Amino acid sequence: MKNIDACLPSKRTLHLRGEILRHQTYLFTQLRTGHAWVNAKLRKLYEDDKCECGAKETFLDILVNCPLLREQRKQLRKKIGDSFSSMTRMLGGWERNGQGKITQWPIDRTVLNAVIEFAEVSQRF
Repeated sequence: MKNIDACLPSKRTLHLRGEILRHQTYLFTQLRTGHAWVNAKLRKLYEDDKCECGAKETFLDILVNCPLLREQRKQLRKKIGDSFSSMTRMLGGWERNGQGKITQWPIDRTVLNAVIEFAEVSQRF
């Protein structure tokens, strides 16, 4: 979790969620904690931890790499622009700059909503 948000725990996390629906809060929490129910986490139940595309299925792979979600990811990139280059920004966290100080930016609900929408559409979480 510290990889996504260097300032946890905080009231910011509560503010990030805003007034989203319960199932969206569930997806948002899975993404921010990295504890999504993907095959890499469920390998004890399944024989392998592979995605349908053949790569190891992790939440990061689903969000940025899986070729089977190329079209959905294209829409996500269009909606969130430069935020796509930072997992921290995609999930509403704060990060540390080169001097170790925390970099803050305003909460962008459109980015968070787009990421949650991608998670819903992908049906992989």
